[in-house]
Amino acid sequence: MSDSVERFRKRRAVLSDTDLFAQHSVRPTPRMGAESASAGGLPVIVLPDDEGHALVAVDADALLAEIHGRLDSEKIGALIDACQKECLQAVIRPFGLARVLFQDKEGGNVDTVHNARNQVYATSEEQDRYADHKANNPYNKEAKHKYHSDPRYVQSNRASSAAQKAGGVADEYTGKNIGPHDKKHQDHVVSAKEVHDDPGRVLAEVDGVALANRQTNLKATSETINTSKGAMTADAFIQYVEETKIPDLKGKIAKIEGKASPTQEDLQKLEKYKRELAEFESLDKDKLRAADAAARKEIDGEINKAYYTSSKFLKNAAVTSATEGGRMALQQAIGVLMEEFVRAAFAEVRDVWHNGFRGKVDDAFLDVLKLRLTRVADRVQAKWKDAAVAFRDGFISGFLSNLVTIAINAFVTTSARLVRITREGFMSLYRAMKTLAFPPEGMSLAEAADAASKLLVAGVVTGGGILLEEVVEKALAGALGPLAPYVSAIAVGVATGLCTVFAVHMLDRLDLFGVNAKTRHAQVMAKLDETISLSYDRALEAASAFDPPSLPHLA
Repeated sequence: MSDSVERFRKRRAVLSDTDLFAQHSVRPTPRMGAESASAGGLPVIVLPDDEGHALVAVDADALLAEIHGRLDSEKIGALIDACQKECLQAVIRPFGLARVLFQDKEGGNVDTVHNARNQVYATSEEQDRYADHKANNPYNKEAKHKYHSDPRYVQSNRASSAAQKAGGVADEYTGKNIGPHDKKHQDHVVSAKEVHDDPGRVLAEVDGVALANRQTNLKATSETINTSKGAMTADAFIQYVEETKIPDLKGKIAKIEGKASPTQEDLQKLEKYKRELAEFESLDKDKLRAADAAARKEIDGEINKAYYTSSKFLKNAAVTSATEGGRMALQQAIGVLMEEFVRAAFAEVRDVWHNGFRGKVDDAFLDVLKLRLTRVADRVQAKWKDAAVAFRDGFISGFLSNLVTIAINAFVTTSARLVRITREGFMSLYRAMKTLAFPPEGMSLAEAADAASKLLVAGVVTGGGILLEEVVEKALAGALGPLAPYVSAIAVGVATGLCTVFAVHMLDRLDLFGVNAKTRHAQVMAKLDETISLSYDRALEAASAFDPPSLPHLA
């Protein structure tokens, strides 16, 4: 800064000496532009060079336009380099190595209660165990007896029967009173059969009898409702009553009432149908749904607690997360080395194209080949530190992304593609968070946020590319057959790289954090200072041709 100030003072001193310009026919030219105006309207210096020709500096606007043009050219070159880098990285990592290292499947790598209930298993052991349960332990009369002879069921039934004899007990599904002479049943809100055959319960290895006979799952109701409900869920039973049972009873009643001379048996049936119709029409749907929701919440809570705190689940989660972390670490580390190998190899090929191989098929050829291969190997070897960092980051990202996938599958079953998107997306998220939390030395918070936003956008674009790959692969399958997966991977990888660069470029244009404007200003000022310094040095060189006493200001 002090050198720039000193040069500025000397230039002002030279320009202020009108006698100097008069003696040597040198004229100052006003330099008026946006930048010069803000700097105090610096004039343009016109001095003769060693051959007597005038050195004329252009005005500020033209100079700034030239500087901006040079910076734009440099930016275009950087954009082309970025395209090459992103395309190469996309083809090698998410669309190349990922196919070899990962075997993604629907539902992820760890069994969950939700997935098991949808017949989606991560392990063949659990799938075979449930198949064995269905084959060797079906819900038959013997199993039904176990559920209905359990002490908890018997005790609850006795308690409600005692209340009924004492004056009546409330029907939990209608709200009406079940009198001493009415027929009462004890119902499993979530049926014993559903609990017995629940894949989630089998996965968690929870005792079905104990689970079904929890107090919240035992409700008193009428014989008519209980026998009709059977093993149906609340919603299924309500639909059955509204769409089938009530219309059927009304039809039977209308048929008997339409007879001119109904028999005694018809009248008895008529009375029974009307009584049943009244019970079904009194069904309180809200009460039934509330009872079902409360029972399921407690049953599911017990199953989830038993399974997700079990050593079986924790061990599987830890092992698969470590495995996925190792694979992601290899993908990132090998990717760094392979990308450098490809770049180095292409650099040698380019050099051969321009300069020749410098030898024929003899010892000289082998020596040159060895030299070129050594240069490639040296470039790859020089990347070992970057590969080590990528290995570490890849392991952490892969480990955490597997845990996230497990958590998602506890509620929603993910497709194989979504598992892959989660893994690649989490890598971008990890890098973004790392940049924000631990920015490189000298990087401001705004610059860190700008870099993190670009990493997140790159992750989103990669996810879109993975989805597109499936479509492209199916479209090419008919024409290319077994080559379709590889062609689609390369094509979509290149497209993803280009889209990533375009998206990042658009973020640069938007400049959400004001980073690019600040950087551009700094670049312009640096170029301007360089240009002015060069002009000043040339002026000093030109001035040295004059007699020393005539140029006291340049001494």
